[in-house]
Amino acid sequence: MIEPMTNTSFSASVFGSITIAILGLILAIGASAFIPHLRSTGILPLLARGAVFAGRLLAILFGISAILAALPASFDPAIPYMLIALGLTIGWSSKELIQDLAAGAVLLIERKIRIGVRLTSENHSGVVVHLGFRAVYLDTGQGGITTVPNRALTAASFSLDPVSDPPVTVRLRIIDPIAPTEVHKNLCSMALMSPFVAPSYRPTVAQSDENSEMWDVTCRLLRTSHEHRFKGAMEHLIQRYIESSSSDKGVET
Repeated sequence: MIEPMTNTSFSASVFGSITIAILGLILAIGASAFIPHLRSTGILPLLARGAVFAGRLLAILFGISAILAALPASFDPAIPYMLIALGLTIGWSSKELIQDLAAGAVLLIERKIRIGVRLTSENHSGVVVHLGFRAVYLDTGQGGITTVPNRALTAASFSLDPVSDPPVTVRLRIIDPIAPTEVHKNLCSMALMSPFVAPSYRPTVAQSDENSEMWDVTCRLLRTSHEHRFKGAMEHLIQRYIESSSSDKGVET
């Protein structure tokens, strides 16, 4: 015959569950505070995020255990139904979390998305700076970080560029009658000398097929936010070149 639980063992069970739940909560809070001071990659950030997840899980499970243990004996027949209702409630409210965790596991196995690559989708674009359990974090180049849920990346198409520097194309209008070869040469030189252009990547210059006065300069900038500055600097340099070329022709004449 099974003996009923004594008050001493009952108190010890509740106290033990509460203690473990509190320790799990302390572990999660401590690890969360430690993560911002770590590098975005490596074993330590991975262990810290795992500690946060484990701490939260312990706090939830043993918190529920303490509540159930504190219920009177008259509630024992209802406990299985309470657990079922609790499980359904948690499952329904965290369905997006479960989808993100499953999608994160798929992305981890595929290993296509890595830190340092440029990711571009229909709604987002940026350099991957962090891979989380629930989302991928992108540096948009505009001074902010965007989070993209893992489930969104497994449900939509996206492109990856191993070079993190953003490609940018600016269109310039040159109405002065300068030889196209001379324009091409000078635009390349001006772009290479620009402080906004990422080193080691040679810009490309092409004349528009539709309008001979329009020229497209494509290069990789250090940040996307430099696009307007780069275009303004190029327009200024082109204007100075045209003025200099016109004055030289006047002197020769």
